[in-house]
Amino acid sequence: AIMKQVDNSQPAFPAGVSSVKDAFEMNAAGMAGMSLRDYFAAKAIQGLVSCEPFHSYLYEQDPILLPRAASFAYQIADAMLIARSANGS
Repeated sequence: AIMKQVDNSQPAFPAGVSSVKDAFEMNAAGMAGMSLRDYFAAKAIQGLVSCEPFHSYLYEQDPILLPRAASFAYQIADAMLIARSANGS
């Protein structure tokens, strides 16, 4: 597991806002959308579930597989955010 604290505040699809008040109102209304961490995890899980070994486990209906895959997708997302921040993005 990655030990460094990950910044989960960045939006995946930032919207242009003209003021802090507008940004606050968008977030309060639930219009801010998914976080960049969620977006990266969604991309990671797509890759994980598309590989052949994953399909074999699904056919066996392993009850532990899906929670582990989801957890691993977020670990990948966290690593991507850490690498991104290290590069100054």
